[in-house]
Amino acid sequence: MIKLIAFLVLVSGTSFAQNMQPGLWKAKSSFELNGLPLPATENEECISKDLAKDPKQTISKELTKRGCTITKWSLKGKKLEAALKCQKDDIEAEGTLAGTVTEKSYDLKGDAEGSFKGIPSFAKLNLTGKWTKPCK
Repeated sequence: MIKLIAFLVLVSGTSFAQNMQPGLWKAKSSFELNGLPLPATENEECISKDLAKDPKQTISKELTKRGCTITKWSLKGKKLEAALKCQKDDIEAEGTLAGTVTEKSYDLKGDAEGSFKGIPSFAKLNLTGKWTKPCK
């Protein structure tokens, strides 16, 4: 379960947008694991012009490091739908993310289901992000 949570935290720290505004983004994540709420997290990330041009490639690169791949990616206008699959060590999980993105914000909700050491696990997540200012 800990690795499933780590996977979801990774996803929450990554900004999703077709034409993101380069700069400092503030992300907030809240989770529920097997029906129990977990502490919310916040982080800030400076997104460069290059990263803002192709978020799918950036996300794929980071997910691959943790044994995860994007199995579906659809960003049409402001609507994002993505599916993920992870398999590494003692974890196997599949999940989805869906929501809206704009140049300066995103609001995504997702579900992930899988197992850690054979124990079934289910998580719900809410991810929001907002561009705050240019990076220094």
